[in-house]
Formats: sequence, structure tokens, C-alpha cells
Amino acid sequence: GKGRLGGGNPYSRAILGGYKFSGTFTAYSGSPLAFTAANAQCGTNASQGTCVPTMNPNFTGKARIGGSWGQGITAANPSKRFIDANAFRTNPSTAAVPYYADAPRTAPYKIMGPGNYELAMSIRRTFPLHIYNSRLIIEGDLYNVTNHTQFTVDSTTTLYSGTTSQGTFGQVSSQKNNPREAQFAARIEF
Repeated sequence: GKGRLGGGNPYSRAILGGYKFSGTFTAYSGSPLAFTAANAQCGTNASQGTCVPTMNPNFTGKARIGGSWGQGITAANPSKRFIDANAFRTNPSTAAVPYYADAPRTAPYKIMGPGNYELAMSIRRTFPLHIYNSRLIIEGDLYNVTNHTQFTVDSTTTLYSGTTSQGTFGQVSSQKNNPREAQFAARIEF
């Protein structure tokens, strides 16, 4: 427009003017992880619901290991354990009396899932067509501008502690959000 960049020249105003630019930035922390136990020895009472593991009273240190979520994951090494399975132990086996584990339903050891952020941008331009008050609108959207990856925890079901046979428990090897995406559109309003 007049008084702006290139505003003294009608041709530069026609090329550079009339754009609308917008963006959104979203950031959020991780949610509490809910842990379950595959061999929790919950007894025979089926009404107990999902079995939770027992926290290991002899465990010291941090249950959350491996650095930042996704740190060290490459194409050659697509999985890495980020939660120490030794923080939990097998529940005592009691056939007659159901055993109730002591781990909280969510966030034992204050373990939270990975957080994330995302930036999206949009640009619009409207051109009058001078035919019955119609106009042409051209628009472009770019999602996940930074192409930031968000990882998810593959499994929060602990099998048993003190072994290497934990499967994918505590590993981060899957991507949750979409990669960078762009879309363009044009429409006529009349």
C-alpha cells in the first residue's frame, strides 16, 4: 500500500502488496505415563482391572534414563531404552489372595512422556476480478515448519525387572507427529 515498501510505484504495490501472513506456535509438555505389568501376579480376581507394577524398594538413581526423548536414535540404531526396567519388580505370587501393587496409576517416579512444539504458517493474497464483485484468493499453508520430530514411548508395560528381556518397554522409536507438510489452494468467491 501507499507509504509502505515500494508504495510509490503502482506496479510494485500490485506485486508486493495485499498479502496476509499468519502463524501459530503450539508448545506443550509431556503427559504422565501410565505403567502396567504383564506378569503382575494380580491373583484370580478379574474385577481388579489393569495390573500395575510394584516399585522396586531397592532401586536408587533415576528411573528416567537415556537423556532427552529420542536422543541417540538414528537410522542405524532405531531404538533405545529411556526408562530403567529395574525401577520396577515382579509382584509377589499369591494364588489365594490378590496382590495389589504399590505403583501409582500414572507417573511413577514422576516419569512424564515427551513434550513437543509445532510452528505453522499461512500466507493469503486476494485479487479483485472486477466481475460482479468476485475475487480470486490464493493461499498457502506450511505445517511443522521446523520439521521437528516428536517421539513416543513404544511400551509402558513392564514384563519383569532385572533382566534384559523387556521387549520394547521404555523405548522410544516411533514418530508421532507428521513431517513438514505444505498445501496450496486457489478459489474464486462471487
